[in-house]
Amino acid sequence: MATVTFIKYQKQSASALRGVAQYVSQDEKTLDENGSQLISGQNCTPQLADREFQATRSAHRKDSPVWFYHYVQSFSPDEVITGEQAHQLAKEFAARAWPDSEVLIATHLDAEHIHSHFVVNAVCWESGKMLRQGPNPLCSLRQLSDELCLEHGFAVLPQQKKKQTQGMGTREYRSAAKGESWEFRLMNTIDQCMRYAETREEFISLMESEGYQVRWTEGRKNITYTTPEGMKCRDDRLHETKYTKEVMEREFQIRAEIIYRGTEASEPAVDYACADYAAERHHEAGLGRSAGSAHNPVPAREHQ
Repeated sequence: MATVTFIKYQKQSASALRGVAQYVSQDEKTLDENGSQLISGQNCTPQLADREFQATRSAHRKDSPVWFYHYVQSFSPDEVITGEQAHQLAKEFAARAWPDSEVLIATHLDAEHIHSHFVVNAVCWESGKMLRQGPNPLCSLRQLSDELCLEHGFAVLPQQKKKQTQGMGTREYRSAAKGESWEFRLMNTIDQCMRYAETREEFISLMESEGYQVRWTEGRKNITYTTPEGMKCRDDRLHETKYTKEVMEREFQIRAEIIYRGTEASEPAVDYACADYAAERHHEAGLGRSAGSAHNPVPAREHQ
């Protein structure tokens, strides 16, 4: 059985799109036991998805604040399904849900249950029309997911249970964290999301895509996390100062200084399992500013 979740982003940009595309495409999450990477592109090249999304947007002269939509299809840990089966089902799901859109499809295997990410261009690649999505179509998307599951011989959620799982996400974490405590999984998930988030809003959205709830407000001293299992934990209980609200807010200030102003940071960035984060994102920001003119591919129907 599977459920479909919508991941909300308060602010979107070219760099946010790039970060999400890189996040869902990580080798450690998408490589199966045979060494095959479970990543595909519908109407786009998966390795170049963010640039092709931007090229489509530029070609049709769209300046909407909505750049993309992000959904997750999560299977129950009790479902007997292989990564390849889940990925094939994900491709069929994308083809029916967004036939005229560029979609990056990535199936993650590094959790207790398999799930697939869909990053959908908000601009239709051929017509240039804006795709109107968000949380509202969730009911129809979940019905479509159920139809495909039944067609492939997989179970579906009972109707009353679906109502209880609207906020259901995924419990994904690094393979190295399997078998460890929920706190260790939480720290690893924070590290993963901090590696690709440029802002606090992007960080919260990525955490939500992992099934975590994040309470991070101006008036509260601490960040509070709720795990997919329902366990709550404050930032100051995570053993390292890099997880505290004060340090993370300073980290995002440093990243903004580097990426947006093109200046050197006044102090080194915190290592969230990515020592070269600042230099990497600074370089990518430069690429992103020129991507529209330097890269103008002709989208293919499907790439893998």
